[in-house]
Amino acid sequence: FHRNGGFGQQVVLESDRVVPLMKGLMPEQGALVEPLSIIVNAMHNKCNIKPVQDVVVTGCGIIGLMSAELARAAGARVAITGIAHDREVRLKKAKERGFITIEVAPENPLASHLNKGIKDAKGNAFGTHGKVDLLIECSGVPQVLSEAISVVRPEGDICVIATYPKEVEINATHLTRTSLNMRGSMGSCRADYMVAQRLMVTGVFPSEAYTNLYEFDDITTAFEDSIKANNVKAVIKMN
Repeated sequence: FHRNGGFGQQVVLESDRVVPLMKGLMPEQGALVEPLSIIVNAMHNKCNIKPVQDVVVTGCGIIGLMSAELARAAGARVAITGIAHDREVRLKKAKERGFITIEVAPENPLASHLNKGIKDAKGNAFGTHGKVDLLIECSGVPQVLSEAISVVRPEGDICVIATYPKEVEINATHLTRTSLNMRGSMGSCRADYMVAQRLMVTGVFPSEAYTNLYEFDDITTAFEDSIKANNVKAVIKMN
């Protein structure tokens, strides 16, 4: 997925791999174009998303948070999950952005929360009988994907953006009997990059809400914070 040299003073690569930054965007915003383009591809081509649907995004890293923003922009009501470690940074950011936040744990998984009942900020019930219309999987945790088919309504949709460290077991019989639609979404193309930039230029995606700026001298700290999930999206100031 990556190559070395991104923080060098000069970088050599094929010309067709260069995407000019649109007028009106700052270099700091440019750092978000690639990850946002991945969500553009998933939302436009893989997710059967419709207005007024109840959507759960599992995982509150930058991919999950971007997915939540674009799902809401499409008219959905969105909840996003995270673990206890995410409480002070990533789930906090999601809550500040107006999303329903759900803190999950092995002993208290998403299905348990939905069955007990979740309400939005207005006190309206989220989901129907413990099920949602669409689940977007961004966590990369095998157990979360295994559980996903149990929290989506019959004929609902699951979009898998994450990748996994090992094979994932799924109850295929339940998948068949509920007529669920499950699709994976990988990467993006140049057209998605252009859409991602337009979403930032027009303010549909508020990039400034999701960047954590670091001085170049603090690049090691930026990586350490990212590994520990103590930021949202690290951006190194190149000057």
